[in-house]
Amino acid sequence: EHYPNLTHLFSSTNMAFPEWNDKFFMLMNTLGIYPHRQFTYSLQLSLDGPEFINDKNRGVGVFKTFLGNYSELLKRIGNSLPENIVLELCFKPTLSPEFIKGLSSKKAITDYYLVYDELISNAKALGFNNVISYPAIPNMACPTIATVEDGIDFANYCRICREVEDDNRQIRIFKNYDSITPFGGRNQGETRLSLNYSGYTCGTGFTHVGLLPFNLISVCHNGFVDLISDYKKKSTISQDDRIIDVKLFMENYPSRLTMTKETYPDYERQMGYFNVPQTTARLATIVVQLLTLAKAGLINSRYLDEEQALRAAIYYQSHTSFCVRDNIATTGSLTMVHNGLFKLLFNGAHDFLELEGDVQWIAE
Repeated sequence: EHYPNLTHLFSSTNMAFPEWNDKFFMLMNTLGIYPHRQFTYSLQLSLDGPEFINDKNRGVGVFKTFLGNYSELLKRIGNSLPENIVLELCFKPTLSPEFIKGLSSKKAITDYYLVYDELISNAKALGFNNVISYPAIPNMACPTIATVEDGIDFANYCRICREVEDDNRQIRIFKNYDSITPFGGRNQGETRLSLNYSGYTCGTGFTHVGLLPFNLISVCHNGFVDLISDYKKKSTISQDDRIIDVKLFMENYPSRLTMTKETYPDYERQMGYFNVPQTTARLATIVVQLLTLAKAGLINSRYLDEEQALRAAIYYQSHTSFCVRDNIATTGSLTMVHNGLFKLLFNGAHDFLELEGDVQWIAE
């Protein structure tokens, strides 16, 4: 009743507790109370690969719990998902440098993706128009601490991924995948070799806006979590056993990504600068970071050339999202990004990612 224009909801889960489906369908039934309204529910499923990878990241037994809950979810959809809801199922794998070293053969990489391929096919097999399942490419656990050796391993991983993609085009291995290489989306058409190049953020201040108690606004989907975490850290019990007032705390200790109605418009304008063609600050900073890392021997020496550094920076900005929360937490800056991903991408992997003929560069 309070949000008559609300149409799209999002949540993320690894389905790690037994009663997950009961709680999920309770929420779906709540949305079903409004049959005259249409909702899209995007459910991000955090599964990091086969059991030996996932359970190392998520905890022992989580992989099997996930499979059981996912299977039950699909079984219950037919009778329990209201018709006014479109359910989007999207997997979110996280692949850290630790496991890249083990994915060093065609078989290992193929087996990795077959886990997701089967789960996606199971959802599609339901045949419901209001259930959609997407293939997903792993993210690299960023901001990650990576070494030059990790970058060399990642280059080998990308090389083999390209080979598997070629095999898949000739002899269909996957039902749902054509591309499997992280950051491997091909540029289309002409690309300007210029600092005037737009960038992408995580949506902070635009698609990610949360309303908190006491008229505060969160510009990150994790804003409420951060606020509670800060409160627990800073609040103390006084001698008369009264806990510090929450409203007073929120007014005096707002998190970096939580603001008032008065301060929000300035933030929205600031973030708008990252999404227009005239953006230069972040891209120029990335170029300088690449030149510095190349001079220090932490990425390939080819990026000592300013044109090569600019091409690499544009590729980075075109193929990566920009999590403002992670960025501020690691560098304290909106324009200087964490350098871990540079070491992964630019110690040989870039050659397999930006393929010959993918990009026609025009210098400005």
